[in-house]
Amino acid sequence: MKTSTDTHRDDAGDDGEAFSPGSVRWLGRADTPRGPILDGADPRRWSEQRSASFGERGQATVEFAGVLMLIVVLVLLIGQVLVVAQARVAVENAARAGVRELSIGATDAQVAAAIRDIDQRANLTAAQRAQPGQTSRIRVELRIATDVPIVGVLVPDVTVSASATARTE
Repeated sequence: MKTSTDTHRDDAGDDGEAFSPGSVRWLGRADTPRGPILDGADPRRWSEQRSASFGERGQATVEFAGVLMLIVVLVLLIGQVLVVAQARVAVENAARAGVRELSIGATDAQVAAAIRDIDQRANLTAAQRAQPGQTSRIRVELRIATDVPIVGVLVPDVTVSASATARTE
């Protein structure tokens, strides 16, 4: 039986097959921690192939983790934009409700209550009451805190405002 330390090789193996240079045979010995003992294998080439394949192990996981972080930040940023857009719609509705009350002759407290019915955080910043037949104007502001995780630190707080006009009755 041949071992990996034999210096002389026959042209035929133990089973009678022709042995050609560069062919690899398993010698039937127990596996070592580095893999099976092979006859005819260049150990340097084996280790280079092995290190190349093991060196890239987990590469896809690392790339996925990096891309996943970017996707999470992008989704959170889109979420923050949607929060601001929703606030913009609420402020416009509050301004319309306030100018409607202002145009029918309601008091300032009633106008403020109409605005707060739409959004508790909205503030009446300017109201111009006009004579009947003329145009009344109102301005409402709302400060939006950017408190979405991760993105809130990157984006400053936003103030959304809306104006509305209506003919006074």
